[in-house]
Amino acid sequence: MLRAFARPPGAIAASTTRDATREDGAKFANQKARATVGRKPRAPRARARDDDDRAVARDWADVDARGFGRGSSALDRARYVVRDAKARLALPSSDGGVVGERPFSDVVYGCAFCAATTYALGAVDCWMRANAMARAPFMIGAWASLSVLAFGVVDAPPLRWWNLIVATTCSALIGVLSVRAFGANHVARAVALGASLAVMMRLGAIHPPAGAVAFAAVESPAFADLGWWFAVYPALIGAVFIACAGKACEWVKLNRAFEFADVARVFSSVFSSS
Repeated sequence: MLRAFARPPGAIAASTTRDATREDGAKFANQKARATVGRKPRAPRARARDDDDRAVARDWADVDARGFGRGSSALDRARYVVRDAKARLALPSSDGGVVGERPFSDVVYGCAFCAATTYALGAVDCWMRANAMARAPFMIGAWASLSVLAFGVVDAPPLRWWNLIVATTCSALIGVLSVRAFGANHVARAVALGASLAVMMRLGAIHPPAGAVAFAAVESPAFADLGWWFAVYPALIGAVFIACAGKACEWVKLNRAFEFADVARVFSSVFSSS
């Protein structure tokens, strides 16, 4: 009778092995749980760092493949830039990744909009000098640097409306105040530029052309008669005009892009058909 209910030796051994394996698994899980108690999870940060490293590696591989990588000379970089028709903010440095590139159409649109806007500003300046009662010029040196930003860069943070309006207005007022306090001399220039930079940094409105606006208030005797109105004319009016033209140019760049190869293809088709 008892032999009928007895388990064979092989079944007993298999059951013992399963029990031991289960106990080992539970022990390992408890040890892992105790080891991770109080520890901050680092997987998302580690994954993000790995993704950044892989992106940088891809960027450098792309740069090296195109001829101006970390070990390339200035001649190699110049040779590649001449061959490749792209718009660039800057070439990559020896310790940085790829700088963003734009299509060839950015060069065409930027040049056209910049020339047309500068011509319009010059026409207004000539009319103001000849006909306006104040006889005050409209052109100031700040428009040159502002035009480079507005027509040469897409979505530049210094060209945001807050940066442009706040920095231009504050710098113009600071320049006028410096002239009234110290006269048109090097002390007024130093105070105007330093104070303008401090205000721009404090208000989160860095706008490089605004420094030239502060300088213009000190340097140009023609603006002295305008007094506080210099902040409106020509400083703010001219800056807003150029910024609006820059926004229009940016829209055209983003929606009507083309490459140099497209231009060459059109010319070749025209000459081949003729």
